[in-house]
Amino acid sequence: MTVEGVDLDHVAVAVERWADAWPRFVGVLGGRWMSGGQGPGFAPSQLGFANGMRVEILEPHLVSENDFLRRFLDRSGPGPHHLTFKVKDLSAALSTAEAAGYQPINVAMRDPYWKEAFLHPKESCGVVVQLAQSIDG
Repeated sequence: MTVEGVDLDHVAVAVERWADAWPRFVGVLGGRWMSGGQGPGFAPSQLGFANGMRVEILEPHLVSENDFLRRFLDRSGPGPHHLTFKVKDLSAALSTAEAAGYQPINVAMRDPYWKEAFLHPKESCGVVVQLAQSIDG
């Protein structure tokens, strides 16, 4: 059984500060600023590349509200954090994942524009896998 309509959306890298990633991802590899923001626990920024792929750079932010990224950095140091796959139908993708023996965590289906769930790294080759459905595809 396979999830239908899956696209690799981006790869996320955890760092202490966005600026730590700029020399490699912007200076050497030619990434360009796409977007950024701040939220409880992390501040994401996305860099775009010529082939349409994106790398998301995550730095800790407001860790008193959500410490998941701080804990990750303290345990693992800077490096790959998650892979985000966009799906056309998150409910169907979760049913497929569960039928295959995976236990999705942090399932959030309330936002009509962005629904998401995660597979724990212990179940997915050592990396967090994010499954997401967005209104813009």
